[in-house]
Amino acid sequence: MNNPTDPEYIDTRRVAERFGLSVSWLTKNRIYATGSDRLPFVTVGAKVLYRAETVRAWLAARERGAA
Repeated sequence: MNNPTDPEYIDTRRVAERFGLSVSWLTKNRIYATGSDRLPFVTVGAKVLYRAETVRAWLAARERGAA
């Protein structure tokens, strides 16, 4: 059973689907982006995971034209 305070980790495909990003863009971001331009991720063996809340915060920090 999931604890509501535990972070939700999702794989690259699910991040792409949920947030409207392409798998290709996520892969390139992992490889080439640096500093704050790089979307934080973790690896477990060969599996790449993203924390859903971190993805939301990273996208919100790049929001433009917000009032």
